[in-house]
Amino acid sequence: MPSFCRLHQNPLERVRVRLSKLGRQDPPVEMQFSMSDQWSRHLFVALCRRYGLKPYRYHRQRRTTVMVRVPRGFVDLVLWPEFSDLDKALATYLDEVTLRVIREEVYSARATPRRCRKHCHRIEFVAQADACKFAAWRAAIHSHGSNSCS
Repeated sequence: MPSFCRLHQNPLERVRVRLSKLGRQDPPVEMQFSMSDQWSRHLFVALCRRYGLKPYRYHRQRRTTVMVRVPRGFVDLVLWPEFSDLDKALATYLDEVTLRVIREEVYSARATPRRCRKHCHRIEFVAQADACKFAAWRAAIHSHGSNSCS
């Protein structure tokens, strides 16, 4: 292939070509990856499929475990660094979204933290604007447990 054509080749295709070359020099080995949560697993599986890899899981393995046959050099140079960067960005984004949903939907902006007298490790957020809904929510929460807060 002329060098001019290689310059305009799809970047993803260049990585796949690089992966096949690595596969000849560094034979694929079965590697096991354990993810911390389902979002990380989804991201890792998507990256594997993007590069033409076929992730799988054995019977009775945890849902957060992913198996892949891949050259170790590809994992070290391309797959794992890219996954690590994207996973950090995903975790940051999900954290921001979670806090926004809690702030906007679960309690109002005027909510104040209040500690239980009996169980100081629990913090309840009391929204002044919606005291009736909070009282019903609190009653439902405490009806499931034997310990109640006063």
